[in-house]
Amino acid sequence: MDDEVGQTDKVEEPKVGIVFDTYEDLVKYYESYAEQEGFAVLKRTISKDDTGEKRYGTLFCSREDENGRLKSIFWADARSRAAYDEFGDVITFETTYLTNKYDMPFAPFVGVNHHGQSILLGCGLISHEDTNTFTWLFNSFLVNMYELPSSKCNNH
Repeated sequence: MDDEVGQTDKVEEPKVGIVFDTYEDLVKYYESYAEQEGFAVLKRTISKDDTGEKRYGTLFCSREDENGRLKSIFWADARSRAAYDEFGDVITFETTYLTNKYDMPFAPFVGVNHHGQSILLGCGLISHEDTNTFTWLFNSFLVNMYELPSSKCNNH
């Protein structure tokens, strides 16, 4: 990312329609973007087809505090993205307040399938319920889902 000493290029923000030649290019892009924006990306669960080509992978986004402790984490897998593509017209978002032993609110993104059942589209554990944290969480959701929902419902 450095052109010359002391001069760096800003990594462009993720947007709908961005295409990568390889899975490795995708991971490299998100790792660079995450470093620039102050969070980490971990890759997990890579699925391959019969020819050995990668079909999908799961990326986790997380943030740490100045002491290296987990501050926030977001997770969505390929099934969640497929469900979002199919049933992401309207999503709900509601945080639970301090319901685990680490005092980190759980933040699920939920849709409704064609049977009227709730389906998990992604989720996060967050350290604070403030504007900065919610901005990071919603951006992590959009990065993982690749596009905006038609509408969303929340209480914030």
